[in-house]
This record gives sequence, structure tokens and C-alpha cells, in this order.
Amino acid sequence: ETAGGGDILTLAWSRNPQYLLTLSDTAEVAVVLSQEDNVKSIGFYVIKQQDSTHRAISYDNEVGRTDGFKYVCAIGAHFPRLVGPASYVIIPATFEPELTGAFRVSVYSSDPNMTLEPSTHGWKHSKQAEGKWEGATAGGAPNVETFINNPQFTLRVPPGPPGPVLVQLVQEASRFEEASIGFLVVGRAADASGKVAQSDLFKQKDPSNPVLTEGIVAQPEGWVQKMDVLCRLALGEEGGQFVVIPSTFKAGVDRPFALLAYGDRELNLEGPL
Repeated sequence: ETAGGGDILTLAWSRNPQYLLTLSDTAEVAVVLSQEDNVKSIGFYVIKQQDSTHRAISYDNEVGRTDGFKYVCAIGAHFPRLVGPASYVIIPATFEPELTGAFRVSVYSSDPNMTLEPSTHGWKHSKQAEGKWEGATAGGAPNVETFINNPQFTLRVPPGPPGPVLVQLVQEASRFEEASIGFLVVGRAADASGKVAQSDLFKQKDPSNPVLTEGIVAQPEGWVQKMDVLCRLALGEEGGQFVVIPSTFKAGVDRPFALLAYGDRELNLEGPL
């Protein structure tokens, strides 16, 4: 029994329970999600596993889902051919977030060596900050002069054992309204504070030909039309301080978003500045 994060169009979807399905070979698979009554609208998603050491936090590589969410005692999906050997993540959910209740995930497979187990190993530390692109703060991507007007957030990682830190941007929108989103991670001196300026981002101020400076330490692979994007910072023992600037690709797109940071070392995320 758990309070889930709702369907994948909600900012908190990754809080849902997750189950790791491991196949030893390519197989036919059927998945059934059941509850004791039909008072909650339920469904599930299946994605290809990307990180073998942590729960899924980014919704990528979907291989299937139920036909919507329904007020039923049981709902299922059939996969005639799931490629193996491989692992998949099953994400059961209620349509509305924060609903509690008992449920069961059942998997039937032609692979006799199939295994199914809860995926419980999350990142040791995580932080979340929420913001909104609205009016003047909906500045668009770095190729427009108003990019600097987007909300800015400070990420601090104190000295500690070397290890990655993941930064994720999640937009709140329906599947038919997804905007292309992305962000820049800007390195800062330990004693710096406040927002970064236009001159911190570009070698020249000509908005028609911006050239990003070497201070940009990370960013996702471009601005893409997805619910969430993320990138990985490989940090040494010294840690670091950064400013994260999320944006939509087009200026003037108003909507809420969440910025998240994950790591197995201490970290802090604050903002908007």
C-alpha cells in the first residue's frame, strides 16, 4: 500500500512503485495490474531499464502501456515479443496522485527464467525546486537574447566522495501540449552568489550570433519535446557550485516545471533566484 505519484503527466510520477522485470531471452509477456475494488482509476507503463543501480527517474524508452487508466478491478497489457536478455521497469499508478491502496502486479511470460522484483534502490540524496515560465520569465532558448530572463537555480555540491549528480527538468503539460525544453548548467566560483549575467553565458553580446562560454559545464542533448530531460555531472571530490537555467525552446511559453537533482552524495538545490 503506497501513495503514488500519479500518471506520467504529473511532476511526481517517479514516486510511483516500480518493479524490475528481467528476461533471460526474448519472450511473450502479459502484465496485469489489479486492485481490491474499482474505486480508483489505474493503469501502468513499461519502459526499458536504463540505470541498473537506481530507480527510473526519466521517462524514456517506453515499450508499452495500458489502454488508458480505468476504474476497474484489473487491467492488463500484452507484449507479443519483448526482446531479451534485458530488463524492463513496470510502473503501476493511479491516474490521480497521492491515492493510497493495495494492488498486485502479475506477470506471465514464455521465459521460464523470468524474474520480477521491486525496484527500491533510489538515489541517497535528492532535491526538488519548482518554478514557472510566465510572462517575462518565459525567455526561450539560448539562441535568443531573452534567455537570461528565465528562472535560475543554484546547485551546490560540497566536497565528498567522487560520483555523478543528475539534473532533471520536468514540465507540467498534457501530452498534446509538450514544449521543447532544456537547460544549461553554468559553473560558478564558490564565493559567487545571485543570478548569472548575459556576459557569463556568451563570449559576445550579439544576440544574432551567440557563442556559449566555457563556463557552460553541462546540458541535455539539445532542446527536445519531452516531458522531462536530464543530464549527468561527473564530479570529483571537490564538488562545486552551479547555476541551472531551464527554459522552453520558444520564448513566451507559460507553464509550471520542476527542477530536480539526484546524487549519492550531499547536494542542495535552491531557487528560483
